[in-house]
Amino acid sequence: MRKIKKDLFDVAKRIKEVGDYTLFFNEQKLRYEIHSRYGLELALADTPPTGEDIFKLRRTRRENIERLLEELERENIKAEKQRAENVVRKAQEAYFGS
Repeated sequence: MRKIKKDLFDVAKRIKEVGDYTLFFNEQKLRYEIHSRYGLELALADTPPTGEDIFKLRRTRRENIERLLEELERENIKAEKQRAENVVRKAQEAYFGS
C-alpha cells in the first residue's frame, strides 16, 4: 500500500483533519482506502476520493453513531410502512381489479 500525503485538491489533508485518518492507495486491490489506528475504515473506488467521501467519513465517525443509528431506524420504519402500503395496494388491485 502506498500512503498518499499530497494530492491535487488536498483531500488527504482534509481527511486527516476529520480525525486520525490516513489515505492509502492499495496497489493490489487498485483502490483508495482510508485507515485509522484501528485499521481499514472506508474502502473507496479506484478513482481518487472527493469531498463527498470526506462528508461520509465525517457522518460515520464514532461520536455520531447514536444519531446515525436513529436516522437508519427512521428510514427502516419508513421503508417498512411503504412496503406494507404496497402489499395492501396490490391486494386491493388483485381483489377489486385495477
